[in-house]
Amino acid sequence: MLSLNLKTVIRWIRGTSLPLRDLSVSETVDARGFPQAHMTDAKRHQLAVANLVDGSGVVEPDRISAWTRQVAGLDRLRVSFACDSTTSAPPLLGGLFSAQTKAERKDLTELASIVAVDAPALYDAAALAGLPARPARESDVAGRCGHLLAAAVRTIPDLTELTWHESARSVQVGSVECISFTVSCSDPASGAEASADLSEVLAEWDAGGHIWRTRWMRPFVDPDSVSAIEAADGGRVWSTVTVAGGHEIAHLFLQALRPRTRLRVRHESGRQGVMLAANLGLGVAGFQHATIDTELPR
Repeated sequence: MLSLNLKTVIRWIRGTSLPLRDLSVSETVDARGFPQAHMTDAKRHQLAVANLVDGSGVVEPDRISAWTRQVAGLDRLRVSFACDSTTSAPPLLGGLFSAQTKAERKDLTELASIVAVDAPALYDAAALAGLPARPARESDVAGRCGHLLAAAVRTIPDLTELTWHESARSVQVGSVECISFTVSCSDPASGAEASADLSEVLAEWDAGGHIWRTRWMRPFVDPDSVSAIEAADGGRVWSTVTVAGGHEIAHLFLQALRPRTRLRVRHESGRQGVMLAANLGLGVAGFQHATIDTELPR
């Protein structure tokens, strides 16, 4: 596919925060003729694309589920992600694709060409789910990151100009201290309940600070081997949640959840930087680093 004359590569020096290291960003015209940012992790042979949803605020879980069911069968889709927040930032819907053949792993332009053809399926499925979306350019994704981090960010490399101070419990980017959690939502008995509870808390949030969430879906290898309840989302589902505002705000967030939901929440100790980067909607920056609990108390 035709590639625009724009390519930026982030290479952070040793000793700086690693989540965005060697992340490259380019813009490619998709099969419909729309420019869209490709976020590439050459080391893992992965490429992510994203789409901006009209409007702002929290997206209902049923609409996200309807979207994930539609996209679960896309070839080379490793995971889909849906980002929303308690801010006025627009929601984001995206997919992370992985190279399958030796040729694609050797030359990621092969994968990029395939993704450019398949990418419209992501925003077509969004429209069917009542979530009108358009392909996101680099400036769109970067601007959304800047909005969440209360910083002047116009390009993805601008994120490297911000200071990242990471500890085991949190990461401070610029002036914003962020704390990230993982919430397992795949259990057929009560996963949907946890997802709905999380959405309700975000929709009604007024306790200061702000919260953003990414809801991930990894397609089942064999959809016919799972029950109809489990297949409702098209794959295994979990959420990552970032609370901006410090540990007091994070405590208020946890207390707002129902007790059964809190049992599903894991503080991502030692992974705060990479979880924040993934939660910004950059796609390739680390979903596979999250620890997902598969056995949970009833």
